[in-house]
Amino acid sequence: MRWKSVFAVLLAWSAVMGNASAEQPAAEEYRQIFRSGTFYVEYKDAYTSRILAETEGKRMERTSYNDMAWVLAFNPLGSLFGGEDKFPEVLHRNGKYYQFVEDNEAMVISEDQMAAENLNPRQGWNTVRKKLALPTELAVFYWEDPYQDKSVAIAVPQFAASMKKALEGKEYECDRYVSAVRSINGGEEAQLVYDMFYDNGNLVEAHSIILQGGQEYPVNEVKIRKLTAEIPKGAFKISKKTKVYAAGIGDMNDLLENPTQVETMGEI
Repeated sequence: MRWKSVFAVLLAWSAVMGNASAEQPAAEEYRQIFRSGTFYVEYKDAYTSRILAETEGKRMERTSYNDMAWVLAFNPLGSLFGGEDKFPEVLHRNGKYYQFVEDNEAMVISEDQMAAENLNPRQGWNTVRKKLALPTELAVFYWEDPYQDKSVAIAVPQFAASMKKALEGKEYECDRYVSAVRSINGGEEAQLVYDMFYDNGNLVEAHSIILQGGQEYPVNEVKIRKLTAEIPKGAFKISKKTKVYAAGIGDMNDLLENPTQVETMGEI
């Protein structure tokens, strides 16, 4: 009888651990959505509310700023759009990157010009790919995101466990993923942890944390408003007859601050 009791306890514990180690079903759905090349994401962090939309090989990012003091840090071209309306900020399509300076003006550069030494640094082209990239927390589902510039020191996140975890007094299902952060010598220096919070089966929040020396150091938090494979009407909407100017590459027009108009955009 004693052995039967022990066996029953072990069996019950195994069942509990099995449930605790299972990913939320939506996790695989999110991977498939991102890999399909057609997705729409709305999320918010401490400073910005962002929309990322991708379909048919083009990706657009829209932003509104929660704190206007951070505008110039995120957008060197000086777009001051805020509030509920999120005007287009960055677009990549047909081998070109676009930055929207105002509602009806944009600047453009080809992919092969992005590394040009004489590119005007005030125009902030070095931030374009970062704006188009998924936030690191969501990249857990799409580590191969072509716009992500990830350090080789950070390993691909691995699912670690599923648990219940409270946020602001409410309990959520939480999936945890862990990336090893390696030192220059190849040893594990720290761990980058991603906690994904689910409510009724849907991802609602994602946190990144550094674990080092037994201490936790919060990195970032994002709130997920929407993550879907359906592209809403108007997701790629821009103003009609948007004037597009060539990026500054150190030529005479750049020096005279008289950019050349190279195209007019309408529907995307």
